[in-house]
Amino acid sequence: KNCSGLYFDNVLLTNIQSRGVLAKTTNVTIKHSTFRNLTLQAIVLGPEQEWSESTISRDVVIEHCLFDNCAKTNEYAKQSQSGYDSEPNLTPIDIRGVGLTSEDEISKIEPQPNMIASNFVIRHNKFINTPNEHLICATAATHITITENVFEERAGDGKVLYVNACMN
Repeated sequence: KNCSGLYFDNVLLTNIQSRGVLAKTTNVTIKHSTFRNLTLQAIVLGPEQEWSESTISRDVVIEHCLFDNCAKTNEYAKQSQSGYDSEPNLTPIDIRGVGLTSEDEISKIEPQPNMIASNFVIRHNKFINTPNEHLICATAATHITITENVFEERAGDGKVLYVNACMN
């Protein structure tokens, strides 16, 4: 059964060998929390990458959080040979729709509303010690607002958002 609603406030997640939060629901609020030293993403909104066995996330607010050294998969993969380093766009925040993984796939079908993740607000957060090029990845998503965040200098081209197969 699907449920609606997640309220996550003033939580410390540190030194975790996987994701911090995997939210597969609507009406999500994550605030005043710290995500530190996480091997995978701090927050995944939507179905898992490999199986896509759930609903999408909608109506999400992430605010006043600290993301410190999250999505450090390359370091973990070298230690465990887990294969996680095969995902080049692993980011602290990962927004996912269902089943659409490329612009090519979107052009071949008419996406249904239940396939597209929508309505995300990411504001007043701080991203530090991030080993990856991008900080937020959005796949098959729409209506994303990113405002008044602090992004510490990092490797790569300096782009914050990696967008893959998103709608206008």
